[in-house]
Amino acid sequence: MRGLFMAMAISIMVIGSAMGADEMHPDGDSTTAKSIASEGRDVATIVRHFDSAPMAVWRAWTESEQMRRWFGSDPQGTVIAASADVRPGGNYSVTFADGDGTQHTASGKYLEVEPYSRLVFSWHWKSEAGVTSMVTVLLKPDGKGTIMHFQHAGIGYGSSHNFEKGWQDTFDKLERVLVARDSR
Repeated sequence: MRGLFMAMAISIMVIGSAMGADEMHPDGDSTTAKSIASEGRDVATIVRHFDSAPMAVWRAWTESEQMRRWFGSDPQGTVIAASADVRPGGNYSVTFADGDGTQHTASGKYLEVEPYSRLVFSWHWKSEAGVTSMVTVLLKPDGKGTIMHFQHAGIGYGSSHNFEKGWQDTFDKLERVLVARDSR
């Protein structure tokens, strides 16, 4: 059973199409993509390249109007409400509905805010009282684009949410929004 739980805790590295076979680890070393598991870690880690500047990716994470355009993993879903007081100690909340109408609300507090480069905040699902996790978003310039190092830690083995798939689908939506914005 312990092996099953460890398998659930595997961190997934997702490579953006422009990154090729090698990727950048959060510590800056280039290495072949692989999944990582360690006992007691319940972390989803995603490294993703966007063809937009760090400022555009930052705004997508920190401006309520931008968040409304991409947040939520269901490609047919929509954001109902989003608010963000982006400062250490400030709160955020985002409510989105899946294509079938199921609503989800996530909220938390910003802990670290370094404009255009680092955002750390707590994460609480309204549907999972008492479960708190931590999200870290690091943005690094990469030519005309951005490498985003994303980590969602403390997600818990008992959560009903598939965080890895959910964040991957969410970042696919973010990429589409950024591409549409940049093509204007």
